[in-house]
Parts: sequence; C-alpha cells; structure tokens
Amino acid sequence: MGKTTSYKAVRTVAFLTGFFCFLCLARAEVLPSPKITILKVEYNVSEGKPIIEVEGETDLPEGAVLSVSIRNGPELTAYKDIKAVPGRFSVKLGPLDKELDGEYSVQVMLGHEQPQEIIDRLKRDSSDLSLKSIQAVSLFKAVAVSREKSPYGIEVWAYNEQYGKQVIVHADGKTSLPDGAVLKVYLKRIDTIIVFGECMVAEGSFSISFGPFGKELAPGTYTIEAEFFPDLQRPEFKKVANNEKIPAAKSSCEAVVGKVSDVSKAENAAWQEINSAVMSIDELYWELKDVYALSQTHFDPAAWDEWSDRWRFHLKKVSNSLKDGTGRDKSLSLYPEAEKGLPLAVKYLSEIYVIMTDTLKNRAPAKKGELEKRCYALENELVKLMKKMKAELANSPKV
Repeated sequence: MGKTTSYKAVRTVAFLTGFFCFLCLARAEVLPSPKITILKVEYNVSEGKPIIEVEGETDLPEGAVLSVSIRNGPELTAYKDIKAVPGRFSVKLGPLDKELDGEYSVQVMLGHEQPQEIIDRLKRDSSDLSLKSIQAVSLFKAVAVSREKSPYGIEVWAYNEQYGKQVIVHADGKTSLPDGAVLKVYLKRIDTIIVFGECMVAEGSFSISFGPFGKELAPGTYTIEAEFFPDLQRPEFKKVANNEKIPAAKSSCEAVVGKVSDVSKAENAAWQEINSAVMSIDELYWELKDVYALSQTHFDPAAWDEWSDRWRFHLKKVSNSLKDGTGRDKSLSLYPEAEKGLPLAVKYLSEIYVIMTDTLKNRAPAKKGELEKRCYALENELVKLMKKMKAELANSPKV
C-alpha cells in the first residue's frame, strides 16, 4: 500500500523586473515579470518505488522549458526538464533509487536553454528579464516507509473537553512496553511544541491531560506525540526490565480542537493570511535588494525617495495586517513560528532599508563598515526567519 505525504506550496518568487525602468533617467512603462507558483508536492511510495509529483501554475508561454529539481540541503536528489502547457505544469520524478527520509526542497525555475521563439517572446513581453528571478521554491517532508520500527508498540489517541473558551486535551494510549516505563507526551502544532509532560505506563496503558491553557487554544488540527526514550528511564525501571536494552519508540495522532466546520474555516483562513504575509515580505526583501544593487552603480536620490514611498507603504500594509482592531499583535497561534517571526521580519526589513538608505546617501561615512556588518547580520536573521516560516507553511495540515 502506498504512503502519501502532500503539502501545499509555500511561495511564489516573482521579481518586479519591470520596476528597474523606474530608476532609469528615461521612464518607461512597468511590465510584469512572468511567474511560477508551486501548488502541490506529493511524495508517494508504492510497491517500493518512490515518486515525487509536482504541480503548479505559470503564465510563461506554452513550450517554455522549466527545470525541476529536488534537493536535500545542497545535495541534488532528482532533476527533470519539462515543457509548460497553457497556464500550468505537472511533472513526476522517479522512480527514485532509494526512499526519501527528511526535509527536502523543490525548485521550479525557467530553464537556461529555451527555444528561440520562447526567448524572443520573453524579451518582448518583459524588460530586464533575469532567468534566475523566475522561480519558485517549496519545502516538504518525506518519511521512509521502511524505517526500522521498535518491537514495542505505542498506540495513542486524543480527545478534548471544552469549558467556555478553555480547552483540556486528553491523550490516552496502550503500549507493549513494560510497566514503569516513562513516556514523554507532547502537544504540538505542526513542528512546534506547545506543551509536554510525562506519564508512566501501568498495566499496558497510559494517560495524560493538558490544559486549561493560559490563552485560548484556537480551533485547528494539532498533534499528540508519545515517545519512549531509553536513556531517560528511572533506575528502578531498568531493574524491572532486567537491564534489557529497549529501543526508542514513538507514536502520534491528530488532536482536533473545535467543531469540524470551525476547524476547516480556521485552518484555511490562517493559511491564507500567513502565506500572504510571508510572500509579501519575501517579495519586498528581494525588491529592496535588487533596487539597492542597481542604485549602487546609478544613484538618483529623487527616484530612490519616490520609490521608497511606495515600498514603505506596502511594508506598512503588511505590518498593519498583523495587528488587530486595537493595534495589538494578532493571535496567530495556529502558526507559532509565524506568530513570533512575522513582526520580527517586518522590523528587520525596515532596519535593513534604513541602513541601505543611509549608505546610499552617505549620511554616516565614518560608520560605513559598521553599517554594512549590521546589514549583513540582519539579512542573515531575516533569511533564517523566512526559512522557518516557509517550512511551517509547507508542513501545515491540508486545507
């Protein structure tokens, strides 16, 4: 029987290449760049044959060559060139030589070798075309079906009780582990631990409860994970087990909080809101980088200021979207990494802009080296934040 892991795309990268005309002395009409959007990534293992399926949308012309690559960090896992059909693309990579296990990235970009008619059309339709700028990246997790399992099984299930706005989540389970074994049990949202505790196995069963929580637990799909760690067991347990080397074991299950209809709406609304904010910050960052690079060779203070007004307006719009009606930060608890990361990303991006502006206008020549180091550090932190938030979106429940 096949095992399927499916995730929605995290990001579309579409640089505003036509924007560069704005900075030129001779103003020209801004033309939109072609774009690529990854909509679905599925990893399937059927009869021992691993296959990755990638689907998406693009407004590139029919016949344009797209390069699709799968990577585990810097290591290339699979690669294939395909031709776009009107409005979309679809590709299967595999069967692969071996099963995948871990976090991988999918990159879809405009291929370097194109039919001449495609090159001509792209040049005609988009000014300052950069092949590298037309791409999309998505992250996904793959779990090897053949991963070695512990001979001691754990089965866990969850349910919750609601008291007004407060929720208590219960986790019960059965296991073939010897009595006295201590299990760590986690309540997680995607890959973030919300709370955890310990319970002891008695007569082949275990039970633990979480809550009430300090703040309202939003309707959504959570995960209960029960895990046995051999090295964390008490001395008395090891005596009962006759010092037998018992391997690690774990199991997990979904914990749905709220009514099914409420959960579906909440998950969909949260994904749309977080994805929109992450994509907007990503595009604003790369736009700032590109315009700054161009301005270093041709700086027009008036053009920079005029562009800055529009750019800062869009950054402020993203910042405002993260506030509630009272001006406080919105609760984005279904996406813990984004809840922490989005306000920081806006702050870092704003500070990067100020440093770049000060550098271009030579406001503090004596501190130029110091400012460049600070800018480099901020960009590194921003990239790390964005990577975490994209991974969280990629691993979120299907909506």
